[in-house]
Formats: sequence, structure tokens, C-alpha cells
Amino acid sequence: MKQVVFDTKKFDSLLCLNSELPDYVFELYPHIPIIAADGAVFELKKHGLKATKVIGDLDSGNRVEIEKLYDSADIIEIADQETNDFEKCLKWLEHSGMKNILILGLHGGLLEHTLNNWSILMRYGRKLNLCNYELGRYAIPIYDSIKMNCVQNEVVSLIPNGIVRLTTRNLKWELSDEILQFSEREGARNVTLGENFEITVSEGSFLMFVDSRLPLSPIFL
Repeated sequence: MKQVVFDTKKFDSLLCLNSELPDYVFELYPHIPIIAADGAVFELKKHGLKATKVIGDLDSGNRVEIEKLYDSADIIEIADQETNDFEKCLKWLEHSGMKNILILGLHGGLLEHTLNNWSILMRYGRKLNLCNYELGRYAIPIYDSIKMNCVQNEVVSLIPNGIVRLTTRNLKWELSDEILQFSEREGARNVTLGENFEITVSEGSFLMFVDSRLPLSPIFL
């Protein structure tokens, strides 16, 4: 069973997708790289910020404006049409050795964009330490049994990635070697009963939602 701890100064980069971005988050991380997925540069501009690198296929009609804002060395054009800009950014970050990533703006635009991004988040969470932030909550891909400290009455949601069989301890509505399955049964809005909880995973994976620990990042020990 892995222990989930929250440590400061462990995020290597902020990955910004093309959606509304919370400006207060950037104030917490003034010195780490900001990676922008193509059109996210304009959201950053609203906050008076520039990305360290802009990554994407630049086919959204924004090329001219982006090239006005950024030097060519800071633009990474990847023409591959088999991946979206989010996945292009994750591949580049992995290649660059940045593995602890805070994601902003994953939920935005068309619903299919959000669901596609969720699928990519779960796929790359096996090799990168990915944490999505939105509206005071963290979303963290989970593939193994975990134990995590919390506060009493914290809301914890377990959304299956397809299907997952798991057992919980110290949650209000316990699961005992039970199956959660997408489109059949979810584990949304459970509540912690003490200062820690455990989830034993027998098979599958899920996306765990907990309260934000900004500026701390999740580390699996």
C-alpha cells in the first residue's frame, strides 16, 4: 500500500490548457515553468503572464497571434494529428524530465474535450505524477492501494476509469471488494470519518477527488 503525502516545492511545472485559469494559483508558484497548450497563451495573457513554452499543432487559427507574443525558440510545434495538445504537452514534459505536474484548465470547452482530456490524464498518470486542480479540488489518478491523511468530514470521490474493484476503510459509505463501473456505479461524494483513509485496489484504476492542498503536491511513497 502506497502512502500519499503532500509535499511543497515538488511540482516541476504548471501545465495550462485552453480554459479559464485561476490567477491565484500562479501566485503560489512564481518560479516554476509554465507550459501552455496552444490557445492557453491567451488565457495566460489575461493574467499578465507568459508561458515558458507553448506546445501544440498551432492549427487553431492562433498561429499569427502566438508568433507575435513568443520567440520561435519558445514555440514547440508538433503536427501529429493523432494526439491533442494536452497529450503533446505531456509527451514533451516526459521527454524533458518534468514528471510532477500541476494541471490547470482541464475542464473547459466542449464536453468531448473534457472527456478526452480525462482519458489522457488516466493514461499518462501511470508514468507521470499528474494532479489536476479546479475549484478548490484535486483530481489524482490512482492505480494502486493507498493510504492518505485527511481531515474529518472531507469529501472524497472515487470515479472509476472504466471499472475498478476496491475496498475502503474509514469512509462513511464503505466498499468491501466492490466494483465501481463507469456508466453503472460511481463512488461520488463520500465522506472521511477520521484523519486518514485507505483504499485497497484489487483491479483497475480510478480518479480520486479530494480537497486541494495548494501549494502542496501529492507524492506516492
